[in-house]
Amino acid sequence: MSRKLTPTRKNSRLLSRKSKGPSRARISMPPKPVRGPRGEDEFIDKCTERYYFESAGVSLYDAAIRKAPQQFRAKLTEIRDQERAHAQMLREVIRTLDADPGVMTESAKLSQIESSGVIHVIEHGNFEAVMDALLVLELVDNAKWELLIEIADELGDDEAKESFEDALGDEADHLVYIREQIVQTTMYRLQTRAA
Repeated sequence: MSRKLTPTRKNSRLLSRKSKGPSRARISMPPKPVRGPRGEDEFIDKCTERYYFESAGVSLYDAAIRKAPQQFRAKLTEIRDQERAHAQMLREVIRTLDADPGVMTESAKLSQIESSGVIHVIEHGNFEAVMDALLVLELVDNAKWELLIEIADELGDDEAKESFEDALGDEADHLVYIREQIVQTTMYRLQTRAA
């Protein structure tokens, strides 16, 4: 069954709100949809991008878990499982839009290229490098979920927007956890060197 998507705003600029600090970039979308009459094609493209990125995230966390000291494994496993749930949710959203999640869009292809650097660091780095790579992954994840939420809102897809907001809540928690672990590890190293 297809969702009915209709724009909720007359202007086509998404994310045009003023920056709330140095970490928020101002982003605008093209004035007209590339193909679809109401932006569905762009929405499908961005959902597919997230789907492939989240699916890659599952594999990245699997690799990180294999390198992680025991005390990190339970939390990294929990995060991995949430990434998997996000990918499954996106797969269903794409299907409800009468699209095939198996078809790789242009944005999905770029997403795979973006994650390839993270994959390389996780496969070849030590655990500190792995955590730094996961920080990059989670920063991108948070920004991209925010974008998807804005697009869903623009198109009036409240159901997808709510699901995306739930995923963003998880991703925000992931980001806080990874950042805290990096800070604690760095501070511990500094203290032991000073002693």
